[in-house]
Amino acid sequence: MRPSRRRTSGLHLSAGILACLLAACGGADEGGRSASAPAPDALPDAELISLSDGRPIHWIAADDDTVYCGVDDRGIEAIVLATGEVRWSVPDAHPGGVARVVLLGDTLYSTGDDDRVCAWSTTTGELLRQATVISPQRIGQLWHDASGSRLLACTRTELWVFDPRTLELRHHLNGSEPPDDPQSAQGQLYRSLQGGVYIEDAVVLPGRSRVLFSIDQRRSLWSWDMESGELSDDLMPEGTGGRLHQGRDGRALYVSRQRLARYDARDLGATPEDVGAGVGAIREDARGGVLAAGVGRQVRVWDGESGQTLATLEGHTRIVGLAIPIRGGRNLVSFAPGARHQPAELRMWRVNRP
Repeated sequence: MRPSRRRTSGLHLSAGILACLLAACGGADEGGRSASAPAPDALPDAELISLSDGRPIHWIAADDDTVYCGVDDRGIEAIVLATGEVRWSVPDAHPGGVARVVLLGDTLYSTGDDDRVCAWSTTTGELLRQATVISPQRIGQLWHDASGSRLLACTRTELWVFDPRTLELRHHLNGSEPPDDPQSAQGQLYRSLQGGVYIEDAVVLPGRSRVLFSIDQRRSLWSWDMESGELSDDLMPEGTGGRLHQGRDGRALYVSRQRLARYDARDLGATPEDVGAGVGAIREDARGGVLAAGVGRQVRVWDGESGQTLATLEGHTRIVGLAIPIRGGRNLVSFAPGARHQPAELRMWRVNRP
């Protein structure tokens, strides 16, 4: 699992595309000076960055300079956005498959089919620490809270909360074991999860021990107190649908089929905004308060404060897996997973903000 350093590019970038990307992203010229940006109408709205050998991408994380990809069946690659160079790669990061990668400071966390949660140096790709989860199901999701003090992982029916500094397990919610009281909230959760639905997203409310998590298909929103174990599922009407995201300031952002709702840390009160339907996983820029998500083959961008739609970006030919705002929301990185005989799509976007 030793990372390899590669000077050859893992991406195929034409000279024209590379020049546009450098200009759009504030790249440097050959002397190391910051390149002057052309007029806004000279910049492309999007450029396709294609993996040269057509390998699938399973998930991505990104900062202002680098996109981290779960590629092939098991590897992780760190790709420099300005040049397309592979900074480092770990070919066997998760034997059996990489499920998720998530960025927290200068550490990249990942999980996969080998039941491990791993922490990697974003600089070198070295394995820093790891934890093993004992579960009959694969870990399919990975998040961190707004404070960076908790790392959440889940299978279809279980939630784990780790300390990201040590990967020590702090809390565990097991929805796969029948409770003593079938009529309790735990019993309701157990019956729901045994009925073919699964935990989809989770966030930690700031200043509290409470976790909000959503369940797919049934589309309900649950609250779990990590200290007391108390469960509740009466936060939203059943069937309203939605995805959860941990907001930059700690608020939980819940996107249903009709609205963007912010749950206050004190009373769970929701402030709705219309956003449309079919929203995928949500991400927010760390500085600019810009939200983005895949909506079918489009990338939708919202203002994080008002909920106003800033842009609808078109260019992917398949369903968007994830879109990540970077550089204060001025740029986005998005990907669409590869399909049979079709390479994955990795795109860099310029966002015209009002």
